Amino acid sequence: MGADGRSARLVREYYGSPVFRNSFFPAGAKVAKANHHAGLVAGYLHGRVLTKNQRAIFWRDLGSRMGDQSHRGPASQWRSRDWNDWYTYAAARFRRDHLIA
Repeated sequence: MGADGRSARLVREYYGSPVFRNSFFPAGAKVAKANHHAGLVAGYLHGRVLTKNQRAIFWRDLGSRMGDQSHRGPASQWRSRDWNDWYTYAAARFRRDHLIA
């Protein structure tokens, strides 16, 4: 979302309030939430610092990996939930193809 010029506020709205539960190890839920937030911040900031040319390359690469998205309809008519779903899908493809687990 940072590479798409979206606000940090929107990132928080979409992904900043996950629920982590661990009945057997409650502190583990706190660690998971902290790591989730750290990942959001890191990913967002890395996207924001890309140059215009780097962003074009990034989206061209990611778009080719995502395949045909025409079933989603025109982005100008998307609602908040549609954008959230699209960014989640894009993040999954980015993780699959670019991050080492």
